Amino acid sequence: MLIHVTGFMPYFFIAVPRGFETADIAPFISDLNVRQGRPPFVDVHVPTASQSSVNAVTKIELVKKRSIWGYKGDDFSTFMRITVTDPKAVPRVRDECELNRMYRIRPPYL
Repeated sequence: MLIHVTGFMPYFFIAVPRGFETADIAPFISDLNVRQGRPPFVDVHVPTASQSSVNAVTKIELVKKRSIWGYKGDDFSTFMRITVTDPKAVPRVRDECELNRMYRIRPPYL
């Protein structure tokens, strides 16, 4: 069986690094797109169809969720919901985010 779903954009969650604020979202999207070999995102608030086809990352939202990795009680943590245009881009973008966090590299957008 094959299902073609229109209008769905793949996404994934990562933990928000300390010091990351809402104002850092637009530069972070641009930085991720440049690292994926794409042009920086022009307007993060109003993605058009042409921008979505060019950019790997289209939207980042800060959300409160409970972590499923390890038990931390009933505390909510802040995560980034990163929306990408293509399911094939998820591993590349995720790896870029994890690499920056794991090695504590301070990216130029912060």
